[in-house]
Amino acid sequence: MASPMGSSSTAGGATDGTDDEGQDRPQNSRRAFNACAHPSDSMRRQLGTELGLEPRQVKFWFQNRRTQAKAQADRSNNCALRRENERMMAENLMFRESLKSVVCITCGGPTIRDDDCHIRLEQFKLENDFLVQEASTSNQLDSLTYLTKGENSSAVDFT
Repeated sequence: MASPMGSSSTAGGATDGTDDEGQDRPQNSRRAFNACAHPSDSMRRQLGTELGLEPRQVKFWFQNRRTQAKAQADRSNNCALRRENERMMAENLMFRESLKSVVCITCGGPTIRDDDCHIRLEQFKLENDFLVQEASTSNQLDSLTYLTKGENSSAVDFT
């Protein structure tokens, strides 16, 4: 049975007598595939006649060729994705390493991590609330002291 990729051989090693056509088959088949990956029935019959193949053989050859092309595209895409993943992992590692040695631009000291930042912020809020409450209490005491001194001064006899 002949295939589009070359002429068939018999058990003795002799070809079917179409050496020149057999060498052109793969090229003609590839050219036809590049022109149209999904040929119609009439195109398959025409190709079969030109290549000396049955339409079913042409149909299966195109089917196999599409599968191979898709597999090649998938492999190529997979390789590109792997390279991108490796690049991103290296970049991520570089960023992680650079974060370990970050210094404050104002004082040159070490910076605080996000976890520590949130804890410190909560501590500052609590301290602020305490100081506001203390200031309010202090102002009330000052007002009370002023009022008491004012009452005592009016009660003083200057005679």
